[in-house]
Amino acid sequence: MSRPSLKELYLAHEAKVAQKWEAYFGVYERVLAPLRDAQINLLEIGVQNGGSLEIWAKYFASAKVILGCDINQRVAALVFDDPRIDVVAADANSEFAYQDIVSLCPRFDLIIDDGSHHSRDVVASLLRYFPMLAPGGLYIIEDLHTSYWDKYGGGVAAERSSVAFLKTLADLIHAEFWKDQDSAAARAFFPEGAPDYLRNGVLESVEIANSMAVLRRAARPAGLGKAVIAGKEALIAPSLLEVRERQAAGVIVTPQ
Repeated sequence: MSRPSLKELYLAHEAKVAQKWEAYFGVYERVLAPLRDAQINLLEIGVQNGGSLEIWAKYFASAKVILGCDINQRVAALVFDDPRIDVVAADANSEFAYQDIVSLCPRFDLIIDDGSHHSRDVVASLLRYFPMLAPGGLYIIEDLHTSYWDKYGGGVAAERSSVAFLKTLADLIHAEFWKDQDSAAARAFFPEGAPDYLRNGVLESVEIANSMAVLRRAARPAGLGKAVIAGKEALIAPSLLEVRERQAAGVIVTPQ
């Protein structure tokens, strides 16, 4: 018998209220499927009524820790039947919340930001909590449409919006190819240089969907690697055979 999908779990849920945009379910189902049976630790920033935590507990039946954090102090009164679920009632970007979260669970396989959605908070949360992500783990940001709204610190041309930050992260993935170039966008967010946990092969990918971003931490930090060349006939570009010969001789060939 097939297991219910995440959307089916939402539609059948009758306890604490939860809300996700319909378009999110397909993305979640695709990227979370490899983790579904794993003994993961999950952190969700912004839990409101707490229903999403209950649904995550159903979806990740083998999860060890399901931790929520919300700035609304009333979440401290939430009671959950599942002992794996806990909540920190504090601003996720405060040092108090961070220390409390670290004390409860120092490493996460999945972090979901469904918090204030203000660009400054989205950026601050990622810089604070991405280092806690385990190798191979996922950091997911919801409701990125707010990045285009002024009241959330955004706008299409806003230089420090959350989407502008994600575009900068895409550049950082390719930082090994910058050579002597500089990035004004990167300087806007990292005036003293980007931290190693967002470059040098640690940040593997940034995927953007409608109002949603999925960042993956590399299982093993690495760059582009070597060119893999197959075949023996190279009528159009015979230099590829020379590259293969140089690689066989131990010469490191860099992208041109």
